[in-house]
Amino acid sequence: MDSPQRPRRTRSRHTRGRHDVTGATLRSAGDGNSKNHSPRLTVPRHPVITTETFFTNESTVKTNLPSFGSALFSRASDEWSTPDDLYTALDEEFRFTLDAAATAANAKSPTFLDRDRDALKERWSLLPSHRPSPPSVWMNPPYSRIRYFMAKATEEAARGCTVVCLVPSRTDTKWWHESVWDTDAHRTRPGVEVRFLRGRLKFGDGTGSAPCPSAVIILRPTP
Repeated sequence: MDSPQRPRRTRSRHTRGRHDVTGATLRSAGDGNSKNHSPRLTVPRHPVITTETFFTNESTVKTNLPSFGSALFSRASDEWSTPDDLYTALDEEFRFTLDAAATAANAKSPTFLDRDRDALKERWSLLPSHRPSPPSVWMNPPYSRIRYFMAKATEEAARGCTVVCLVPSRTDTKWWHESVWDTDAHRTRPGVEVRFLRGRLKFGDGTGSAPCPSAVIILRPTP
């Protein structure tokens, strides 16, 4: 006598491949024999990539970021000035002799380096300045070249400059661990101070806030 065939289990086409707003797929967990199936989130291997725009001091940078339903800050202009109140407070403390990454329109110091002079090749400590004080440099670098500018700041600090940098608080990046944080020692690198800024900055005459937190990095001369 033949045993009765077990009915085939079918899936509803309405529950197969449901997606949430992140592009991840919701599937049922289980071995097929369990009566209760709890939802399991399966993240796609290659998330949807969109090009978002955010602002920097000198240039607009296009970056590939996962899209989660909201865009980052964007503006038509690519020249963004450091907030005046922030710069004024730091200038009173450090008495800057140079703005190392600026344009004529947004320079904070009468002595500055713009696109016509490669700040990465200049000796900051040797440049004539409007102030006779020891070399003290303000730097709000173009984010597309931030790794190179932070390496240059480290180099100039070793030559006797105090360099104060306004940068995104991106503690997961290579430049942060190369120039700011000593991963092996679990502390900042010698001569480096980090001041995390509360909230999000508004640059120049922009009405929106920066897309990420900011930090002031101070690199002081080291023996």
